[in-house]
Amino acid sequence: MRSFFGWILLIGGLSVALVGLCDAGVAWLSQHPLMYDSSTGVALPPGFAARLSMPRLDSSLYVVEAKHARDLRRGPGYIQGSVKPGDPGNCIIAGHRDLHFRVLKDIRVGDEIELDTARGHFTYRVAATEVVSATDRNALKAVYPRQLTLVTCFPFYYVGRAPKRFIVTAYPLEHF
Repeated sequence: MRSFFGWILLIGGLSVALVGLCDAGVAWLSQHPLMYDSSTGVALPPGFAARLSMPRLDSSLYVVEAKHARDLRRGPGYIQGSVKPGDPGNCIIAGHRDLHFRVLKDIRVGDEIELDTARGHFTYRVAATEVVSATDRNALKAVYPRQLTLVTCFPFYYVGRAPKRFIVTAYPLEHF
């Protein structure tokens, strides 16, 4: 009987670990695709809308169209209702702090952010970073005709639902 409960505990523990590994595996595989669609002139794998690069941080990520929260497991995602890069308004991209956007903990004012899409190449410069409450929507409003906003939860190493948001605001290079 004792052995039976030991096996049950072992199987339960392995199941919990496997679920966590599956999420990490989906995140990793989504950012390392084996096939590219270069017919648009931009090497984007199917199902992805852009490639987000932060050269100083040596980071390059595929951006998904975020229709559901679960889409953010595959990569950072465009927030519905925000504009596409190059369009007037605020292009908002959100990502998980413990997956793809962990790199934002090291971003600095003045860093360049590049977005490659089927519509072209767009380069932005980080103008500000700030920490706001999770309910603060003012940080997502456009203050310049064209801007890029990156959003992730904060603190970066918080366990559970993070109480704040880390916001990166960037403007096209011609703004500077």
